[in-house]
Amino acid sequence: MTRDRQNNLIITLTIFVVLIGSGTTFILIKSNETPEKLAGHQLVFAVDSGKNHQFGIDKFAKMRDYTVYKLTSDSATNIQILEHARQKINSIKDNRGTINGIHIIITDNTPYKYFIKAVDICSEKEPKAFAPNKNDIYAMYVYIVPKDKRLKNTMDK
Repeated sequence: MTRDRQNNLIITLTIFVVLIGSGTTFILIKSNETPEKLAGHQLVFAVDSGKNHQFGIDKFAKMRDYTVYKLTSDSATNIQILEHARQKINSIKDNRGTINGIHIIITDNTPYKYFIKAVDICSEKEPKAFAPNKNDIYAMYVYIVPKDKRLKNTMDK
């Protein structure tokens, strides 16, 4: 084998190894990318009753037929009530129900940890849409327009 032919073979093999290595690296990087997530968590805080007609809790209360769950000072009862509320809101979100929701009433003597558990229940499944107001929490399914279907802001011209 001549010296030129040997150099050409070495160059060809080097290019081949570099191309295979680059392709493999690209595939590994692409397969390890994290999946695209929603732009953010939807969390709704409503205005107190009677203070704002557009964003007030009165408007939320009229938007759906709510199943009411009332928490008390009894821990055993609260655990059962919250489990029923969890099943109901998860069912609504799974079925993408736009007619029903849940309304959790927290009485003055309810331990604070049950308020936290109620918020956690409302946040379990996407979309995390609920409206806490005083001693009430309204939770519902809200359709979120996918990111690729949202209108671009044309005001930036």
